[in-house]
Amino acid sequence: MKPIKSLPAKKIVFRKMKFNLKYARISNWNGNNVFISHFYNSMSLMFPEGEKFFIDGVNNYKGNIKDIEHLKQINNFIKQEAWHTRVHASYNSLLEKKGHNLEDLEQFVKTAVRGFNQKHPLMRLALVVAFEHFTAILADVLLKHRDKLLVNSDPEFSKLWLWHAAEELEHKSVAYDLYLEVGGGYFRRVYAMLRATYQFFYNSISSLRLILKNDHEKMNPGDFTNGLKYLFIYPALITRIIPAYLVFFLPGFHPWRNQNHYLVKDWEKMNLKSTETDRIENSARKNGKKQSKQSHLDQNIPAYNGIRKVLDYIKNSTIKKSTLYLTIIFSLLLSFFLFPVIYKKDTISYEQAILNAEGRIVKINNRRVHFIEKGHGPAIIMIHGYLYNTVMWDSQIEYFSKNHRVIAVDLFGMGYSERLPHNEYSIKVYSDQIISLMDSLQIRKAVFFGQSMGGGISVYIAAHHRERVSKLVLSSPMILPYSENMTSRIYETPFVGEFLNALPGEGFLIRNIKKTWYYDRAKPGDIKLTKILKPLMIENTFDGLLFILRNIIKYPMLKREAEIISKAPLPVLIVHGEFDNAIPPEKSVLFIQMMKELGQLIIFEKAAHSPHEEYPDRFNKIAEKFIIEPSVKFH
Repeated sequence: MKPIKSLPAKKIVFRKMKFNLKYARISNWNGNNVFISHFYNSMSLMFPEGEKFFIDGVNNYKGNIKDIEHLKQINNFIKQEAWHTRVHASYNSLLEKKGHNLEDLEQFVKTAVRGFNQKHPLMRLALVVAFEHFTAILADVLLKHRDKLLVNSDPEFSKLWLWHAAEELEHKSVAYDLYLEVGGGYFRRVYAMLRATYQFFYNSISSLRLILKNDHEKMNPGDFTNGLKYLFIYPALITRIIPAYLVFFLPGFHPWRNQNHYLVKDWEKMNLKSTETDRIENSARKNGKKQSKQSHLDQNIPAYNGIRKVLDYIKNSTIKKSTLYLTIIFSLLLSFFLFPVIYKKDTISYEQAILNAEGRIVKINNRRVHFIEKGHGPAIIMIHGYLYNTVMWDSQIEYFSKNHRVIAVDLFGMGYSERLPHNEYSIKVYSDQIISLMDSLQIRKAVFFGQSMGGGISVYIAAHHRERVSKLVLSSPMILPYSENMTSRIYETPFVGEFLNALPGEGFLIRNIKKTWYYDRAKPGDIKLTKILKPLMIENTFDGLLFILRNIIKYPMLKREAEIISKAPLPVLIVHGEFDNAIPPEKSVLFIQMMKELGQLIIFEKAAHSPHEEYPDRFNKIAEKFIIEPSVKFH
């Protein structure tokens, strides 16, 4: 395939379509199947924010275009996408009327768009190109096979999806032509497509999982299996898009290489007739017996017959064997990605969990915060690391409460503090949580103990609220940029983290805790492991932890804050494990060098990521001396 700059664009028409959608049908409008209907609904959830992103991405470069016809194409593209936004916002509101929390359902795409908007404008346009290709190939399949994909569906919902599909095909090259015009290259768009592929399926599957969780009782026993068959075997919505998806990666790709504009013309002929709905209903009645018979046959075809149909379809087409193999692999992978939707671990509600929580729970800015308070005297604030909770500081609470007022806090989303919407988690939010708690407890200033992520939060607080921090005692702190270990990379991988979290049992998680936090993996006994794991069973905990891992514990970490406190008269003690495979001890060496005479570092031999837990007696004595005599040096 030869490289191509552009192909003649098709006429784009702005149509103000309106639809009479009934909220009573939102859960089962497609073939009375809850799973299939909600799969489409989950895609609709992406459109309001997504279409705005498309418009903004194109608008960034609209001023570069001088050709009148090209500008007209872009303007009509923007009008179409703006109307899509409006229609799908109204569509999605039906889910809210049915009792779904729209804010929770839309959080995935909002988070993604927020991240996309931080990228270079040309990268944003490349992402628009990639997503537009996704919508175009889905539209192609929907229009070609509407009799199979929308059989026995509510006419108004079908009408909406076919209208959207036709317009996506009609303007499918606008963003791509603009991308080429402003100098976009091959490798950027390939990277953008890989990123868009992940985001498309992650967003749709994540929101689908939430919807199905809410509508679980409405699903018939066969809805899920028939839904998978619908997506991958027959009529194979997802399987059919794979060849066209792969074409995008060819150097000479252009959207109009696939001359399928006739599908738009066919739709127009059907749609522009005022009696369209009557025609559809009459046609359905006329062919009712035939369709009913076919539907009955489809529902009773064994799985192997469905697979054979797909293989025959591919064999009799122009698709090569390599594409067949890729199709099978892709389908298997997507089934793997759907596993978290099929199986979810047993969880308990936050309200149930806090009934038996030790310590205190107070409301801070309308959010509940759990903490352990013990002792009297100068205050010490203890902040745990990622995944953990206040149990991390058991030995330190007992030791230091003899002469100090010790406050060990559970961070939002962990322990027994409240779970937040995922996009609300940030280092600043955690900083505000701690400062607000100090205000509530009338603590003006404190020594801060922090481990790993808790150490990073302590440094952030010291940089932005210097007057509230007297000293820092840090255990393997997460401050400067570092290379993530293999476990973190595995969990960060799209869908893999969700898959691992959904696996039955806690074996993988326990091995991860022992391997990361402890040099001697026999040290954390069953009682302590139970205390670590129990809060992780609270609803929405793992989803929040994955968001934090993927979006917060990232470069450049707290380098700017480290530089700020290096210029402030703040004594810092760091204890780091020699065999820490999560954060290399060399990062603490660099930080202490920045602190000069006010920084002290001790490396514990035969210790991993949590040296204060592995050697509590030694750590406590060193920390106590540091608090009392900050000028003392340790070796």
